[in-house]
Amino acid sequence: MAQHLVPIPAGMELGELPSTSSWSVWHFVVADCPCSSLLEEELLKSGAQDDLVEKVVRIGGNQSESELWNGRGFEFVAVTSDRAEQEYGVQGGPWLMVARPDGSVLYSGGYSERLPNRADDFLHRMIVERLISGEEVKLRPAFGCASATALKSRIDPLGLK
Repeated sequence: MAQHLVPIPAGMELGELPSTSSWSVWHFVVADCPCSSLLEEELLKSGAQDDLVEKVVRIGGNQSESELWNGRGFEFVAVTSDRAEQEYGVQGGPWLMVARPDGSVLYSGGYSERLPNRADDFLHRMIVERLISGEEVKLRPAFGCASATALKSRIDPLGLK
């Protein structure tokens, strides 16, 4: 998996996700990515918020951990990197999307201002809280690992990682 220290580019216009009963928070993580693993640890420790629909989308993983995630209140799905890019415009992770109940996406970007190295570097709770209260939220870069083939080639053209 190509790891990088520059932001992952936004792959989609702010569009729509499926409608839900409340605000939805989508956490895109990449299998075998240290930053994604750190976020997964934080999410599993804290659990999903009761008043939100929280979904974890693992890019390059498999469904074998769905019971673990469901037990902590999250919906879980594993997808290929092609599906993540085609359906959601996501080229790597960790990547955060936040949508209103009608599915309109208000935020699509990163979790932190810098490369995360501990759990409290992830600002997703604050981002969601501010969006729900109607505040404008600054878009943050996404530091982590590329999953899209084209992005991996640009970051690591010789395929060394």
